[in-house]
Amino acid sequence: MHKSLQGGVINVSVFPIVGIVSIVISGVFIGAWTDGQQQRANFHSEMSKIEALERK
Repeated sequence: MHKSLQGGVINVSVFPIVGIVSIVISGVFIGAWTDGQQQRANFHSEMSKIEALERK
């Protein structure tokens, strides 16, 4: 195999891995993988904070 082709093979195998890792990390930071109970708890805790600010 030519040396120039080896670099292309590495790029083809590295880019999908980098893409998948990026998607997983961004999903964790935005909370995309929460179950129903956690989503409901987050909603109610945010609503109570908003209501407390409105009462001031």
